[in-house]
Amino acid sequence: MIKAKWPLFNRMFGCDLRSLAAFRVGIAVIILVDLLNRFSNFHAFHSEFGVFPQNALRELWGGPWFWSLNFVSIGDWWAILLLFLNVIAALALLLGWKTRYATLVCWILQISLQARAPLILQSGDVLLRLLLFWALFLPWGSYYSIDAALEKKPPQKPKFILNWATAGLTLQVLYVYLFGVLLKNGAQWTTEGSAVYYALHIDQFATPLALWMRTLPFEFLRLLNFFVYYFEWLAPL
Repeated sequence: MIKAKWPLFNRMFGCDLRSLAAFRVGIAVIILVDLLNRFSNFHAFHSEFGVFPQNALRELWGGPWFWSLNFVSIGDWWAILLLFLNVIAALALLLGWKTRYATLVCWILQISLQARAPLILQSGDVLLRLLLFWALFLPWGSYYSIDAALEKKPPQKPKFILNWATAGLTLQVLYVYLFGVLLKNGAQWTTEGSAVYYALHIDQFATPLALWMRTLPFEFLRLLNFFVYYFEWLAPL
């Protein structure tokens, strides 16, 4: 454990173990909701008879680092088995049972699952894999977990931890904003202020709120555009 001399550094890159427990529960819920959605669209995206046959997928995305446990078999039974194993691992993570092993299994199965259908991924899926990676090195099962409840002689636990993994996790979250705003370098974001207007008109992602916001004056949406842009610059601070 790192013990820096500067309290500000500790607060910036350390984590409260109880917050890590809440983080664990949140990640587990996200995985479970995603898996439920994948079950409902199983034949379209994970079956050999859907839009991503394995041979075609390997031709388009194949490479030395492209792998998935789903590629062990082309049978639907194997893909369904992996989904059920992912559900079990996510439930174990949610409850904090064998937390470190559950985290490792969730990480591996998420990589496999996402590699099986890469064309339907978005940046949130990548972030989920990265957060699970950092969690492998964090004691996020120390509080509010079955593991903690089953300890026969629980030691006096600290409520705060600072190490290279907590620093990595903190920076990973900050990178979402930092690199997100660095990519917003077009005139639509920086001078015209029309990016939010165009985003609201992407029907594929438009929610009822987005449909309502389309009716607002363009100048208001332009103001909202610059608010988002400068907020992402300030968010890491």
